[in-house]
Amino acid sequence: MRLVIDLQGAQTGGSRQRGIGRYSLAIAQALVRNAPHHEVHIALSGLFPETVEPLRAAFAGLLPSRNIHVWETPGPVSRDNPANAWRRQAGERVREAFLLGLEPDVVLVTSLFEGFEDDAVTSIGTLSLSIPTAVILYDLIP
Repeated sequence: MRLVIDLQGAQTGGSRQRGIGRYSLAIAQALVRNAPHHEVHIALSGLFPETVEPLRAAFAGLLPSRNIHVWETPGPVSRDNPANAWRRQAGERVREAFLLGLEPDVVLVTSLFEGFEDDAVTSIGTLSLSIPTAVILYDLIP
């Protein structure tokens, strides 16, 4: 099975140093460690460039670097500014096309409720409903 993990929950400014970010990273690492017969890929957003190398380092020795992918979309996309709506909608399509291109059997989104005050892009079913998607509901405080 090919599992793609959207790890933006460990990238955003509001979550990466808090519980959601720590949990997102820990569950992704645990899945990699405990799924030796499955192919795990990590998807990271290029809108958080300062987080890419630290997250790559967090998977060193656990996951081949070729299984860590960075997708790019125009920003800003945060929901708190209505002027960003068109970029956010485009970003949703770009992200989902990128994920589809990885040919996953299942996608895991570690935090769907990102992107109000930062540039995370999350969506399910904007382009296709053909790939099963699981979402972790960790914390509703944000």
